[in-house]
Amino acid sequence: MAMSPSVSAFAAETGAVCSSPGCPACTSLSDAVADILSFSDVPDNHTFHDSILWCASLSIVGGYTDGSFRPANTVTQSNFTVMLSRAFYASDITKYSTDSVKSLGLFYPNYLALKNNGKPTAIVCTRYPACIID
Repeated sequence: MAMSPSVSAFAAETGAVCSSPGCPACTSLSDAVADILSFSDVPDNHTFHDSILWCASLSIVGGYTDGSFRPANTVTQSNFTVMLSRAFYASDITKYSTDSVKSLGLFYPNYLALKNNGKPTAIVCTRYPACIID
């Protein structure tokens, strides 16, 4: 599967919402999540509204301090690494969130969570664009 160009497309591709129209479980979940979470730029009729809120309710994705989500923003490699690691290896992120690991980069605990679970990763160094750590 190719990386999605936007956060909302990623949320939809995760299968966050079942495809059965009127599913009572999904409707209940959606209503409960909507009561807690909302983003100023994700209206109820947004194509990926339910998927975005579902991912946000599980801390896979989050919004900005201004209350927006910015669903059309491009997903960077770091964003995708964070979402993937939060979705599948949240406890490992906590394990690797030490000061010494974080000194290597803010997203390094997420990278280690994927790498140490045998998932292919590549981090592009921001200081030296040609440098790739694999």
